[in-house]
Amino acid sequence: MRKIKIPSQQNLVIDVPDGTALLDAFAEHPAPIFWGCRTGLCGVCRVEVIPSLPELLPAPTKEELEVLSLFDSTPRSRLGCQVFVYTDMTVEASLP
Repeated sequence: MRKIKIPSQQNLVIDVPDGTALLDAFAEHPAPIFWGCRTGLCGVCRVEVIPSLPELLPAPTKEELEVLSLFDSTPRSRLGCQVFVYTDMTVEASLP
């Protein structure tokens, strides 16, 4: 099990199995993550991800980077629907 910490929710920590889509984990817990298409095209589910072990977080795809480039993204910005959890991480939601 991996831990996802969400500081904006009173430091809520949720446990998820390896390989869980971040957006799916948030759908089951009270996390303030907005979403739209769930396919990586709309950019609504932008989050800031700080992994415990960056080498275990799969890199964003070219398509994900193209969507993120449409917004004021940071190097930590990811699309929640495109991130799969393989390491503990801290996550903050971006505003839609």
